[in-house]
Amino acid sequence: MKTLMLCFVMLMVISLCAVSANADMLIDSFNYANDAALQAVWSPVAPAAPATTATISGVACMDMYMNYTGASGYGSATWSRNVSLDLTRCTGLALSVAATNASQIYYPFIQLWMDNGASYYTVPIYNSLTNQWQSASAAKSGWTANGTVNLSNVTKITFGCYLNPGAGPGDIYISNLMAVMPSGSLSVNVTVQDYSGDLSLLPIRLDCLDSTGSVAYTSTVTPIANPVTITFANLYVGSYTVRASAAKYLSATTTVSVSNNAAATASLSLRNGDLDGDGKVTSTDLNIGLQGIDQRGGQ
Repeated sequence: MKTLMLCFVMLMVISLCAVSANADMLIDSFNYANDAALQAVWSPVAPAAPATTATISGVACMDMYMNYTGASGYGSATWSRNVSLDLTRCTGLALSVAATNASQIYYPFIQLWMDNGASYYTVPIYNSLTNQWQSASAAKSGWTANGTVNLSNVTKITFGCYLNPGAGPGDIYISNLMAVMPSGSLSVNVTVQDYSGDLSLLPIRLDCLDSTGSVAYTSTVTPIANPVTITFANLYVGSYTVRASAAKYLSATTTVSVSNNAAATASLSLRNGDLDGDGKVTSTDLNIGLQGIDQRGGQ
C-alpha cells in the first residue's frame, strides 16, 4: 500500500521552549501587601512583637524587631504561621536572611511542627549574620527531632532567634523561605515517522505524568529538526510516564526515572496515520486519507 505523506496546516499558538521548572518548594516569599496581611499569617509568640513588612535592597521580607537586653542568659523571640505541607521528599530548608545588629543574635532557627504540635524538628541556621542579605541553608541531616516526627503532615512553621545577653535591640529580616527538593533533568528525543512537510506546521506536545496519572510537566514545541529534543530541567525526583503526541500521529509513551542531580534521557517515535485522532489507525483513517487525495488530477 502506498504510504500516505501528510501535509497539513494548523493555525494555533505554539510555545517554543525547553521547560525549566523550579523544583524547590516556595513556602513563603514574604511579599505581603501590608503589615496587616503579614500579621494575619505570622503571629508573634510572647514576648516577641508583631512582625512587619519591609523591602531591603529591593527584596520583600518580614521584619522582626527584637529588644532583648537581659543581663544574663539567652533570650528568645519567635513568630509562627500555620501551614499544610508534605516535606517528606525535601532535603533541607533555604532562605535569605539579614540583621541590623548581628551581635544581638546567638543563632536563628526554624521549627517544623507536625501532628498538631505533638512533635517537631528544630532546624538551626548557623550563618554568621550581617546587614547584607545572605543565602542560608540547612540540610535535613542536621535537623533535631523532638517526638515522633512526620514530615508528611507539617502543620506549623516557627521562625525564632536565640539572643545574646545584653546585646541591645535590632531587627532580623527573612525572605524566600523554601524547601529544597531533589531534582534532575530529562531530555526526550521525539521522531515523527513518514512526514515530509514543513516541520514548523507540526507542533509536538510532550507530557510527563506522575504516579497518579496527572500531567506534572508539559511542553509544546515547534520542531526545527526531526528528531527534535525536548528538555525538562529541575523535575522532582521520581518515576514518570512520558507521552509524546502530534496531530495526525499516534501518541507514544515510555517510562523514565529521574534521579537527584542526574540527567535522564528517553526516545519516542510517532507513527503517522491517526487522521481522526482516536488513538488508533483503522480503516476510518484510510478512508479519510483517500478522500483527501485528488485522484482526477486536480479541480
